[in-house]
Amino acid sequence: MTGSVLLATSVGLADVGAVLAPIVLVAGGVLLLLLETATHSESRAHLPWVTALVAVVAAASAFWGAGDTTTAFGGSLAVDAFSRFFTVVICGSLALSALGAQIYLQDRKLARGEFYGLATLSASGMVMLTMAADLLVLFVSLEVMSIAIYALVAFRRDQQRSVEAAFKYLVLGAFSSALFLYGVALLYVDTGHLDLAGIAAGARGEVSGLFLTGAGLAAVGFAFKIAAVPFHMWTPDVYEGAPTPTTAFMAAGVKAAAFAAFLRLLLVALPAPSISVGDGGWGQILYVLALLTVVLGNALALVQDNVKRMLAYSSIAHAGYALLAVVAAAWGGPALTSSVLFYLLVYAATSIGAFAVVGAVEKKRSEGQQATGHIDEVAGLASKHPALAFAMTVFMLSLAGVPPTGGFIAKLDIFRALFQTAAHSETMQRPLYILAVISILASVLGAYYYLRVVVYMYMKPAVEQAEEGAAPRRFGAAFGTGLVIATLAVLLLGLWPAKVSSFAQDSVRSTFKTGPHPVAVVQR
Repeated sequence: MTGSVLLATSVGLADVGAVLAPIVLVAGGVLLLLLETATHSESRAHLPWVTALVAVVAAASAFWGAGDTTTAFGGSLAVDAFSRFFTVVICGSLALSALGAQIYLQDRKLARGEFYGLATLSASGMVMLTMAADLLVLFVSLEVMSIAIYALVAFRRDQQRSVEAAFKYLVLGAFSSALFLYGVALLYVDTGHLDLAGIAAGARGEVSGLFLTGAGLAAVGFAFKIAAVPFHMWTPDVYEGAPTPTTAFMAAGVKAAAFAAFLRLLLVALPAPSISVGDGGWGQILYVLALLTVVLGNALALVQDNVKRMLAYSSIAHAGYALLAVVAAAWGGPALTSSVLFYLLVYAATSIGAFAVVGAVEKKRSEGQQATGHIDEVAGLASKHPALAFAMTVFMLSLAGVPPTGGFIAKLDIFRALFQTAAHSETMQRPLYILAVISILASVLGAYYYLRVVVYMYMKPAVEQAEEGAAPRRFGAAFGTGLVIATLAVLLLGLWPAKVSSFAQDSVRSTFKTGPHPVAVVQR
């Protein structure tokens, strides 16, 4: 069992440097909790800025001494371009979520250090999750991320639906974690290894039913975190019941971290053709999951009048789009998963920006009630706050995949990978073409509910509101800065995506140095 028992490994300066980003995030989280005790309620406007600064320092520290792929703590952690890319995505999500949360938290007197501290501590688990090359480290990182998220979902203790959402997420999350841990146990029993490379070496021969069961149970834990159908049932209620800034951070950070760990598990521990593309292999299984996730996510979002709930189902659909590239990688090679990295980066900026706008215009309710987030709340927004409406329009167009936004380029990259893989595959050509066509039609269907929000903002009169429920007329500097950054990111990634896309491709190619699997890698 190489690289699994950390206590038996001597820790050097190189090991500490490898986990410098998580260390910065943990230290920043503790600092934010301490600042809560040292500041008065009227002087907490600095907390979003401190959180953003911690996130920027953590992202920069990930490149400290960056070079070739290295390992740390006896091989339990992989420090490579892949983990660095996702560290940037996660830290960026943390910074934008913190800045965008200012209005929502201040209006409800929730601007406390606990929120920012918990979010930062959760981000440390997310970053560790992207580095995990050992199943036990992966499990611990998953729980560090999840426990803080449970608390953030229940942050509005005066709201019954927030507490209910946290309880539901806790129960289902604990259940999925138990399945994952049981799968880890089965994989260890069968291979004698907990490190991903050792598991792959143990699977090169004839694969046993015990191995396949363990791999399937381990994969279920990540299918739950990315909200793939049929493991999506928690998403609408939790996204709607949680405080809107928490929902934004979950939609971006949790999804990115879970996908990173999921990809490493599939491409490092389970790369053998007999596991990935054989009858019942993970390529075949993910084909079904991706199809169901794209279709069901878009179909259910179509009938929603609650914007947060609509975005929750939209999040499910976007997980399905990302899974399309993973399906393509099963037959076309690991290099195709670079489109997943670019897609998650674009989705992070887009979803956080959209939820920030929703949080800013969301009605305030009396104690014991939950803010509705109904679509009527954005009606007439263009006449009251043109800049806010413009930003929301950019986010909706990006989610719909309309040029010149980053969402268009991200979806185009996903579908191109799927079509090119189908063209080079003899056995799966027709099924992959069918999957691509259905997904494109579902994406066209999804454009309706995104554009509906735009129609309400520009073409519907504002609903009369009481003074306490009116949208705030003056937005703080932190909120404005976060919204501008998110909007510019979505537009710039759509107009000039080449450098970021190349970074994503180089990250995947330098990390997963496996050959084509099992057909020739598509030249992109």
